Amino acid sequence: MDKPIFQHADVIAREISESVQKVDGTQIEELIKRIMRSESIFVAGGGRSGLMIRSFACG
Repeated sequence: MDKPIFQHADVIAREISESVQKVDGTQIEELIKRIMRSESIFVAGGGRSGLMIRSFACG
């Protein structure tokens, strides 16, 4: 039995995996260092992105 939700989840997981493989780890490390040294950080987003931003801000 085909479950469309699982087909969509497979596509999403594959796209995330492909995107992560393109990230330069040294740039991420530098970003983390800069964030940790900062007194404040401004982020903005709407929809799902906004929800994720608020979860980090409150966490």
